Amino acid sequence: MGAGLEAIEVLLVTPRVAELHAQALAEGATELAAPAREDSGRLASRLRWADGVLVALQSPAP
Repeated sequence: MGAGLEAIEVLLVTPRVAELHAQALAEGATELAAPAREDSGRLASRLRWADGVLVALQSPAP
C-alpha cells in the first residue's frame, strides 16, 4: 500500500468461520489469527488478502 494510506478492514459475520478461513488460506490469504473462541462465545479469525485488505470473520452471537 502506498504511503499515507490506511488499511481497510472488513468484518464478515458468518456461521462458517472455520470453513471460510481455510478457503481464504488456500486462495493465498495470510493468517493473522486462527479461528478461536472469544470470551463472548463467538468464533473469530483474522486474515490479510494479498492486496492488503484485512478480513475479520466472526460467528453470530450465541
